[in-house]
Amino acid sequence: MTRKWMSGLVVAAFLSCESCHKQAHTVFVQPPAATAKAKPDAIQSPEIPEPPKPASSGVRASDTPGPAPLEVPPPPPEPKRTGRGRTAKPASPAPVAAAPAPAPAEDSEASDKLDKAPRLGVLLTAEEQQQLNAKIDQELKQANTVLAAVATKNLSVDLRGLAAQIRSFVTQAEMLRKSDLESAKGIAHKAAVLAADLERSAR
Repeated sequence: MTRKWMSGLVVAAFLSCESCHKQAHTVFVQPPAATAKAKPDAIQSPEIPEPPKPASSGVRASDTPGPAPLEVPPPPPEPKRTGRGRTAKPASPAPVAAAPAPAPAEDSEASDKLDKAPRLGVLLTAEEQQQLNAKIDQELKQANTVLAAVATKNLSVDLRGLAAQIRSFVTQAEMLRKSDLESAKGIAHKAAVLAADLERSAR
C-alpha cells in the first residue's frame, strides 16, 4: 500500500512538472492593432514596349557626312517708294569717261626739256632779236615745206611718226618765240634737221 502510494506521488509529481513545463513555454501574443486600410494601389499605365533598335552596321552617325548647308543669297534691297506710291527707279551708273590717248613720247620729252630749260632772261638788242626771228622763220619754213610735200605720200609707220614729231617741234617753236627767242631758235633748228631726214627717206 505504501508502495502504491509512493508510485502515485511520483506520477503526480511528474505530471505536475510536465504541466509547469508546458505553462512556462506558453506565450501570449497580443493581437495586432487595427491598421488603416491599405490604400488601393495607384492605377499604373500599361508599359509600351520599346521598338526594336536597328542592327548596328558598324558606321556611327557622326561618321556619316551630312548634306552640305545650302547658301541662301541675301534678298535684293527693296526699291524705295515715292510719296505717290510709285516705285523709284534705280539710279543709273555714272558714265565712265574714256581715258585720253597718250601723247607721243617725243612730244612729252620735248615738253620736259622746255620746262627744264633755264630762263636766263638775257636782254637782247633789237638787232639780235631781228636776226633770231629771221633764223627761226627760215628753219620753220623749211620744216613746213617738207611736211606739205610728204602729206600726200604713203609713208611707213616710222616716217609718219617722224612727221608728227616735226609738227610738234614747229608748234613749240612758234609758242616760245614770244617769250624766249633763244629756245625757240633751238627747237626750230631741230625741226629743220628732222625735216631734211624725212625728205631724204620719203623719196
